Parts: sequence; structure tokens; C-alpha cells
Amino acid sequence: MDLATEPDSPIIAMRERAFSADHDEGVRCARIFIEAHQSAGVQCCIKHFPGHGSTMLDSHNDLCDITQTHTHDELRVFQSLIESFGGTIAVMPGHLMDRKIDMQLPASLSPAHLTGMLRGTLGFDGPIISDSLDMRAIRDHFGEGESAVLALAAGCDIVLDGINAPGYRESLAPVRIMNAISNAAGSGRLPDAEARLSASRVRLDRLFSR
Repeated sequence: MDLATEPDSPIIAMRERAFSADHDEGVRCARIFIEAHQSAGVQCCIKHFPGHGSTMLDSHNDLCDITQTHTHDELRVFQSLIESFGGTIAVMPGHLMDRKIDMQLPASLSPAHLTGMLRGTLGFDGPIISDSLDMRAIRDHFGEGESAVLALAAGCDIVLDGINAPGYRESLAPVRIMNAISNAAGSGRLPDAEARLSASRVRLDRLFSR
């Protein structure tokens, strides 16, 4: 659901990963796409909240700063689809720095973005699924285990390790990620009540009901 705001973006517009540069057209196409999938029992996840289309960087390679380039229409796309579909869709935040919202953390790891804006301001009550934590925007700056803990603490219900980023990575990353999550849960850094709430959002009978 990124808008092709920057026509020379190497990861969105140049790869034709956007329906449109226009809010109304993007939302119109998305509704058709989502409704068709839902009619077949397949739920959709919209990404990359709050919008990746204005940056000239690729978050597979580095952390993207959208502070000066992000537009209101990019955010409004997500608001429009949340109003239409509510919690029957999921939302994936991007590894995107908007320092007007959070000076230190990208949207994917930021309580201000996820709990504050996405859940609070936009009223989204469905599952939040992180973008892949192995992408170099995250791996190079926050590490594997710590980034998973930050994502969950910020409001993600599911964290992904998609093994899709360029460059060398050490083996057994899933083990390190799980150990970090387990330790954070045991220490109270990830409260049990929040984990139960996340589990309720990702129940299969809710997420995939037709």
C-alpha cells in the first residue's frame, strides 16, 4: 500500500510495487484486491506502514529516513483501508524512521508508531506483523534478538525473520531470537498480559474467518 510518491524510488516505484501515486486510486485498487482474496478465505496484510514510497533508500540495505519526505496521503491510505476492513486485515510496519514521531526507533520497533498512532489514532485492532527483522535496516542497527523484543514491546503481534536481506549472517539466528524473547518474557520486559492480547489477535479462527 505504499504510494509511488517518489518516481525514482529503487524499491517501490521503480519496481512497480505500488498501485498508484494517488491515494484514491491506490485505495480503490486495494479494496478490489482485498475483497477478492477475502471472498476466497485469504486474509491480507497491508504494508509498509506508515508508507515507504517517498524514500530513495531500500530498507533491505539500510535504515530509511522519511522525516522530510513522508506525505499525509501515504498515511491516509492506511487509515482508509482500516476504516473499510478493520481487524480483518493485518498491518505490516516498515523499517522507516520518521523523527517527527520517534527520534530513536523506526516504525517497526516504535511504540509511538504502533501503539500510539496505528492502534490509538487510527483505531486498528487487528494483527500487526513486523517486516523481516533480518533486513539490514534492523540487523545492522539493532541486532537480531533485541530487535524482536523491541518489535513485540512496541505492539507487533508476530515477528518475521524472512532470511531475505543481502550480506552475510551467522547461522542459528532463530535460536538467538527465541532466546531473547524468552528472556524478555521471563524478566517482565514483555508482560504476560500483552502476550495474551497478541495471541487473541492472531487466533486462526479470527484472522482467517470468511
